[in-house]
Amino acid sequence: MRETLITALILTVCVYPDAARAETSTEPSLPRVFCMSRSGLAEAKAGIARDDPRLRVSQRQLRREADDAMDVGPYSVVLKSKVPPTGDKHDYLSLAPYVWPDPAKPNGLPYVGRDGFTNPEWWQDYDRVPLERLTQATETLALAYYLFGQEHHAHRAAHLLRTWFLDPATAMRPDVQFAQIVPGQHSGRAHAIDTRFLPRIIDAVGLLAGSRAWTEADQAGMVAWFREFVGNQRRRADDTYRAAGTNIASFYHAQVAAQALFIGDEGLAREMIARTRERLRDAVGADGYFIVERNRTRSFSYSCFHLFALFNLATLGRHVGLDLWNFTIEDDRGLRKALDAVAAHTGPYPPTSWPFKETGRTPGDWWDPVHDQLPVVLFHAAREYRNEAYERQAVRLFADPAAFESHRLYLLCGIPLVGQQSLRGWLFRPSSAGHSNLSSLPVPSPLVRQTDSHLRIPAPPAGVQPEPIGSVRNRLDMLAK
Repeated sequence: MRETLITALILTVCVYPDAARAETSTEPSLPRVFCMSRSGLAEAKAGIARDDPRLRVSQRQLRREADDAMDVGPYSVVLKSKVPPTGDKHDYLSLAPYVWPDPAKPNGLPYVGRDGFTNPEWWQDYDRVPLERLTQATETLALAYYLFGQEHHAHRAAHLLRTWFLDPATAMRPDVQFAQIVPGQHSGRAHAIDTRFLPRIIDAVGLLAGSRAWTEADQAGMVAWFREFVGNQRRRADDTYRAAGTNIASFYHAQVAAQALFIGDEGLAREMIARTRERLRDAVGADGYFIVERNRTRSFSYSCFHLFALFNLATLGRHVGLDLWNFTIEDDRGLRKALDAVAAHTGPYPPTSWPFKETGRTPGDWWDPVHDQLPVVLFHAAREYRNEAYERQAVRLFADPAAFESHRLYLLCGIPLVGQQSLRGWLFRPSSAGHSNLSSLPVPSPLVRQTDSHLRIPAPPAGVQPEPIGSVRNRLDMLAK
């Protein structure tokens, strides 16, 4: 018995070091982040310092991404040509991704829905894609600064953050009331899915602590911005998402909890995380599958997406003493049962054993939670539950097992893997490879089931050319002179 206990202790400390260190540690070297893994960041930093061979490939990838991020942006809501209903470009504006012109109407209005098929208008001249670009670039630069200690990365990240959030000439108003408009139907709403990136922004700010580039005034300005944003978001959206069991509701609760911790309101954070325990009844079925997401055209992708939101909430829960990793309601429903239902179908995509509809990615869409988010959840589940089977399931998501190791740095930190969101991917550099012009499609063509082997990247619509890297930055930098 004594030998068994000693063996278990060694496995906990050596094989699953995350499980042996609480996320609430007050160790000075740990950054003030909330959705990222604090202990994973510390492990990554220590591994880089000792030249851990398992981190070399992902370390090189992060350095390259950070170098690329030095030359993108800055981004601002005032750069769009479209004007929100208020007449003020400082207000955030976005289009619902799955709505298209109605071919039966001369002017196409009102737009009609087509679940799972992204209208290419979605990424043109609205604020949603610039916000994601800002998040990806800032997170990359801040992580590079934290791990490698190079001030120029922090300086650039600080510049991007100030431009979007703090500079009065370019800042976004801390409110979202015109998100996901549907032309001809409504002028937008406080849709929480657009702002799911904000916890990653907050964590990037945490990684910049100690840099000469990020000042006390910057920090105070961001806290003030998020304090006002939280109040506006709750006033507009809380009744909608309070008891809902959807992925959007989970992302809403995760982002409000992260923002609450950032502004020092632990009570609000605790409330948001505690609500999730009740929301599980309408989120996870007795069979473990997500109740709402199983009915989507991309049900496997949306299930992975919802899992990532619950993973964020479980990570956040550690900061306020709430355990969502192991919490269950009747029928053992909880995060683990939902994870097991999805993890059983890991492997080549799309999974042939998945019992619900999964149409595959469609032209104009870089969203891929199966490969960008599910591996992160499985990696941390292996540590949380001290079960290597979850990590093996994560490896099965990659065609080449070596590719899993190439992402280890990102996996440790608990952030989405860089796929087409890479600084060299579709999100930043649209490509015309293998596609006819999407703008020639008056209505969406039938959904085509796609596999990894023939996923292609869409061309920009006619007359829309991808802006050269650095050109937006130059425009705003010239305005600032």
